[in-house]
Amino acid sequence: MRLYFVGGFLGSGKTTAIAGACRLLIARGARVGVVTNDQGKLQVDSLFMRASGFPAVEVGGGCFCCRYDDFDERVASLVETEKPDAVFAESVGSCADIVATVVKPFETLRSAYGAGSVFTVMADSRLLLARLSGRTLPFSEDVLYLFDRQLEEADLLVLNKRDLLGGSDLAALERAAAETWPAKPRLALAGSTEEGAAAWLGAIEGWKADGDRRLIDIDYRRYGSGERELSWLDERVELEDASGLASDGGRCHRAALAFAQSLARGLSGRELAVGHVKLQISAPGVEYKVSLTAGDYLQADSGRQAIGRRIEEQLPVFHARRVQIAVNARVQCSPEELAALSEEAARAATAATGLVLRVSDRSAFRPGMPTPTHSMR
Repeated sequence: MRLYFVGGFLGSGKTTAIAGACRLLIARGARVGVVTNDQGKLQVDSLFMRASGFPAVEVGGGCFCCRYDDFDERVASLVETEKPDAVFAESVGSCADIVATVVKPFETLRSAYGAGSVFTVMADSRLLLARLSGRTLPFSEDVLYLFDRQLEEADLLVLNKRDLLGGSDLAALERAAAETWPAKPRLALAGSTEEGAAAWLGAIEGWKADGDRRLIDIDYRRYGSGERELSWLDERVELEDASGLASDGGRCHRAALAFAQSLARGLSGRELAVGHVKLQISAPGVEYKVSLTAGDYLQADSGRQAIGRRIEEQLPVFHARRVQIAVNARVQCSPEELAALSEEAARAATAATGLVLRVSDRSAFRPGMPTPTHSMR
């Protein structure tokens, strides 16, 4: 069995690339497993993986490093129940220092199937180009410090979502990345495509470790500060059409669309720094994931119409009497402001359609300071 660690900032495309790699492996007859990770307990990523048909377990309530024993148990459970040929472990998008606190301990303590693991860090090409070119980004200096440290510790750096950059911008990004990390293996690809997933999978399957990994220098005070400046919101929203009409008229779809677009407009209108907003939208026979990232807002220059179209592209029309929306939002603001924006979005969804609305499992919080279980330096 091979275990592939995957890290990178919020919204860098980790989950989508992993799903693409899993599909390719399954098509070959291989068995796979996925371990997702989040600061909260309601995880859109694990819901998405299971809806896609992949065996997935999750570590919640903290990063892999701080919940290492949980991580170890989840991997062991996958190995026992699924007998996978490959397991992908996706860390929280606000987590750093993964090599010292997760990868090396796992390779040491689980040498039977941890040896030779490769650690991929993915970056949204749009966000990375802005950072390397000195463009002002909406995040605080401590959040950007976290972003930079994640990139430094990669075995393999993936410049993801290359399809969202023009030719000249992509060339500029590749030049800047080569100047910044001349010795670091890099791939520029679109992980959302079969071709991109295949390129990444080929790279990690053929990975040959070249000596000891470089452990990064990291200031845990700044790292923890960056994590705490990002607020988390998790909740479930259920919308039900109780009209009794013979046809639902697509009202649940319109309500889900109104919720997502209202939340996006609220974030844009307040000029908040968005890490990632993820919605898993579920109804009988329907599973859609809607995702908005820092790169989307950056590329659209906070244009509401562009963001609205991005949501529409990800949420085709469906018909149902009831729809459930699992919400994960990670934004640089207070937890109270983030929860209030979601409440506004819920009101917009019901006002637009008159559906019955219920909210459950809401949790709005700031992550705690990182306290790794192990550190091997």
